Amino acid sequence: ARIAHHNSSGRRPLLVGTNFPHEVPRILSQIPWAREFDESKVDDWNAGKIPMWIAHPKAMAHGLNLPGTCHDVLWFSMSHSFDDYQQFNCRVARTGQTRPTTITRLLMKDTIDYAIAEVVRNKERSQNILLHNLKLLAQTR
Repeated sequence: ARIAHHNSSGRRPLLVGTNFPHEVPRILSQIPWAREFDESKVDDWNAGKIPMWIAHPKAMAHGLNLPGTCHDVLWFSMSHSFDDYQQFNCRVARTGQTRPTTITRLLMKDTIDYAIAEVVRNKERSQNILLHNLKLLAQTR
């Protein structure tokens, strides 16, 4: 995939989610500017010094602040967990983000990855229905 110009390295920052540890070295071997997530490097990421950061969603799911540097997320492989999916995306799609966020998932029809994406989508729908019904319940009290 082509990554548009955005920072001094000539690449727009991209946050990549992987679900399996064996994927990280495969990606790193093919994309020399990619870096594996390391929480001690958050300042470098926020300064735009890391063009592509690869992480398991649980590594940065809650409490990590990545303000405004990046607005693109790529899921190399999907998580089964809607919470992990949502929280990982929210590292980029968050309050203070000044640009539209793009979430991209690498999926092929009739594969397990496609099935996992459908499961996550159904979990999201179920959660939204539950929250809506709880709001209605609270209004009736």
